[in-house]
Amino acid sequence: MKTMLFMAVLAFTGVSASAQNEETRNVKNFTNIEVQNGIEVIFTHSDTELVSVTSSEKDNLNYVVTKCKGKVLKVYINEEAENATSKVSEKIIVYISDNNTSAITASSGAVVKVSNQINVPQLTVILKTGATFSGKINTTEKCTIKAYSGSGFKGSIITGKLKTDITEGAYVQLNGHAEKASVFCSGGTLAADKFNCDNVEIWARRMSAIAINVEDSIKIDTDKTSAVTYFGHPDEIYFGDDTFALRKN
Repeated sequence: MKTMLFMAVLAFTGVSASAQNEETRNVKNFTNIEVQNGIEVIFTHSDTELVSVTSSEKDNLNYVVTKCKGKVLKVYINEEAENATSKVSEKIIVYISDNNTSAITASSGAVVKVSNQINVPQLTVILKTGATFSGKINTTEKCTIKAYSGSGFKGSIITGKLKTDITEGAYVQLNGHAEKASVFCSGGTLAADKFNCDNVEIWARRMSAIAINVEDSIKIDTDKTSAVTYFGHPDEIYFGDDTFALRKN
């Protein structure tokens, strides 16, 4: 029975693999990644530097640009090609592996998923116009998350210093740990009740909502439309004049 099940899974995998068209791209020596146009990127932290493009429709591969400009790997649909936007009808996935990436930018509905864990000294993730990022990040020095215009970040971060900038309906959902955290939120949401930081400074404006776990010190400055919920028992607490904050156990 086990043998039959294994053969069935193997056969299904083979069918799925054969339905995908893959093309390896000759692009090397990048440290930054920029992706847009709704393309999905599967990123793997690896010593092997590799870029490959897959789609169930072979013609789609012709419209996907993967090129380096300086140290920036740009991934997008070539909209200058005739009817490119309308012809690309099936999902496009770009697989990228590298061990030296310091910045990832996603925009216009692009999706970035990390297959394992990114381990680097510093990393900046910038999300715009409905783009999303999910995965695990471990930075020994600093991690910066910037989410704008309805974009979203969901994942785990372990870092020395965390900086977040969340605006225009964007959201960030975190777990993990930071020694220091600096949070700016304007019309955004930070759900970090499972994220533990030793020291945090928070600025919240325009109906922002923030939840975070803190150990030692917390400084909060909000307008009258925003609210902060914090967990823990910090020794040092500072609230601005208009701040609304609630501590929960």
